[in-house]
Amino acid sequence: MYAYKSFLNLSGKNTFFANLAGSRGGAIYAQETYIISLDGTGFMSSNVAQLDGGGIYADGSNLNFSGNFTVKNNIAKLGGGVYSDNTTLNINGQYNVERNVAKYYGGGIFIRRTFFLYAGNHTLSANSAEEGGGIYATANSTLILDGVNIFMANRAHVSGGGIWLDNSKFASNGFTYFVECIASYEGGAIFTYAGTSSLHGQNIFESNSATTGGGIHARWSNVRVSSRSNLKHNIAVFGGGVFMDNSTFEFSGFSNFHGNQASYAGGGIYAARSVLKFDTSSVTANYAARDGGGLYTRDGSVVSLVGSNTYFNNSAGYTGGGISAFQSSFHLSGQNIFENNKAVDGGGFYTFNCAVIVPGENTFITNFASNHGGGFTVIYSTVHLNGSTNIRKNSAAIGGAMYISDSTVNIDRNTCLVNNTAKSEGGAIYASNRVVKDM
Repeated sequence: MYAYKSFLNLSGKNTFFANLAGSRGGAIYAQETYIISLDGTGFMSSNVAQLDGGGIYADGSNLNFSGNFTVKNNIAKLGGGVYSDNTTLNINGQYNVERNVAKYYGGGIFIRRTFFLYAGNHTLSANSAEEGGGIYATANSTLILDGVNIFMANRAHVSGGGIWLDNSKFASNGFTYFVECIASYEGGAIFTYAGTSSLHGQNIFESNSATTGGGIHARWSNVRVSSRSNLKHNIAVFGGGVFMDNSTFEFSGFSNFHGNQASYAGGGIYAARSVLKFDTSSVTANYAARDGGGLYTRDGSVVSLVGSNTYFNNSAGYTGGGISAFQSSFHLSGQNIFENNKAVDGGGFYTFNCAVIVPGENTFITNFASNHGGGFTVIYSTVHLNGSTNIRKNSAAIGGAMYISDSTVNIDRNTCLVNNTAKSEGGAIYASNRVVKDM
């Protein structure tokens, strides 16, 4: 079907099956056209476009879909199911995008210079592409997810198993669930480059995987999470839950990182050259084979922990069961608890060449290091414990509460070190080549 400068109304029951286009729009090609589908049932399956838009190709158009519509098993180079350029795309009702394939970008949906409102109840499942298995958004597009949206088992051979964003805006306002999405390299659920993302609704990232950022990979991007979000059981080499590089992340709602794994660093989160702010979060039972079971930071990252934040039962094979930080700055001004975290060095918190200010009410309890610093390991760093800090019942071979080397540590009189144990030296503190000041 070819439509140019037209009005196309699809009502009742419409089936587009096994159609072929030598260039664009396997089932429908729409240019400067208004398409409306109201209260009917649509089925678009097994259509093929040699170039773009296996199911639908839309350029400079206005598309409105409601009712029950399925786009399935369509194939193209760009936009296996739908290709949209310079178009307004509004999808309501029940809209399912399943098993579509794009050779390059946007297995399910490709949008360019497009405003895309995805409302109602929608499922994108088992779509695949090189980048953007579910949705690929580029060139100042806006993607808004309202209602209930499920991204399941979408696959990207490079980046963005669920969603790929390039210089675009993304907002999730309803209930959005990313599960078992896979990217071979970056961003199992979401990959964002030079974009702005706002997660306002309830967002769940579960069992997604990638090399970097099992749940989310952000590069040169701004991400704000202002409501309840759960990242659980995601897997990566770097950043099981989240990987960020030259980005800003702000978690202002309750965020839960649970059971994520990294085979190298950053079980929950990996941050390089980034700004990260937590206001009320739970980071629990995450694991990194080397550094940073809960959180790993490096290369000038700046981290603020305000509100109430808990690092519980995280573990790392080498440094920082809770947090491992290299060349970073930390400000712990909230009520932060580091409990039952484990590592070789720095069971609760490990710092190397860092600046750490701890003015809030912070507790380090029952953390364990098999080598140095059950609660806290400080190397080539400056640490100010000038709030109400309790370090108790931590244990290590050396430095039960704290291991300090080549560092400056200022300890306020409101700091309590109680019932910590060391197998060898320094039940509370072991310090060498250092300055420790009790103020």
